[in-house]
Amino acid sequence: MKCRNRLRIMLLAMCALFAVVACEEQAPSPHSEDAPTPTPTPIPTAAVAEQFSADAMPLPGKEWLSKFSHMLSVVPANHGPVLFLDMKELRYKPDVQEALRSQIAPALAAIPSAVTNVIEGAVLATSGKDGGALVVLTTPLDIGTMLNAASSLQVTSKTPEPESYRNHQIWNFNEFESSLTIGSVDATTSVAAAGSSPSDVSPPKRVKSALDTFDGLTPRLLDSSAVSQVVNRLPQGVVVAVFDGCRALGSQSGIAGFPDCTVMGVSAELLDQNVVAINIVAAFQEDGLAKAALQTLNDSGIRLGESVPQDSAARQEGSLIQVRQIIEFDQIGDVFDAFGRP
Repeated sequence: MKCRNRLRIMLLAMCALFAVVACEEQAPSPHSEDAPTPTPTPIPTAAVAEQFSADAMPLPGKEWLSKFSHMLSVVPANHGPVLFLDMKELRYKPDVQEALRSQIAPALAAIPSAVTNVIEGAVLATSGKDGGALVVLTTPLDIGTMLNAASSLQVTSKTPEPESYRNHQIWNFNEFESSLTIGSVDATTSVAAAGSSPSDVSPPKRVKSALDTFDGLTPRLLDSSAVSQVVNRLPQGVVVAVFDGCRALGSQSGIAGFPDCTVMGVSAELLDQNVVAINIVAAFQEDGLAKAALQTLNDSGIRLGESVPQDSAARQEGSLIQVRQIIEFDQIGDVFDAFGRP
């Protein structure tokens, strides 16, 4: 609960900083008309199920994988679970936000609509050592420009002088009944952490640790070959979760068969407004363990929580197990419930 409160304070603080840019993006031109939101061509549910197989699990797109990996390069080792939200996609799909609101709270619930128009992607990572959280954000403008704009328009109090940290800048705020630290990673990426005093790990120390990781001075989450293997194989999704360690997930009846995996990735892929593909990639230490897991899945059936899949399949690829399920859109929350709401 303490971690949730800190994360909520942090994201609400970021809201004030980003609001001015969001207003500028939302303001319509006096000489232009609102363009209608394009409606994707629906894929008939029957056709999706008929063509479905685990072999058809798509590879992640190169551009998406590059951006996702770039954000993960800020996350230190021993962090997990990691939750990615495609805010650029979610901003045009309020029904998806609503369907997942309780499952991924406080992350999504703490980000109001004004901010979703600025943030393109958000990665929330929890430390496996102390439970503290950090947030990696991608935005169209660098964080320094956004902070100065917010301060000049009195959206926030005066922006403190940044602290230089190698090629990065760090801002420390002591407001909102909590301290907030924001660090610039590069021109479009920033990292933030918040906390209350006293704290075992202060927000400035947590942000500097993430910047050290990005600069290659300390181990990254992606340095794990199993994590990298799963990330490179997991299809992109509007919501993606990566679990570094699966034993705790074994107690969930909906995902029995995976307790011996070392890393698991889950993505929710929107096929149309009514159908979602849930993709799972689990890495095991050896092929034999993956084979045993596949046998368990085939014997007991693949079931994720209370969701009832239209179709599902699983296959083994060396030390990886890949699972793909087709579910109705309104069951997406049940699936993430099965994973313990990362």
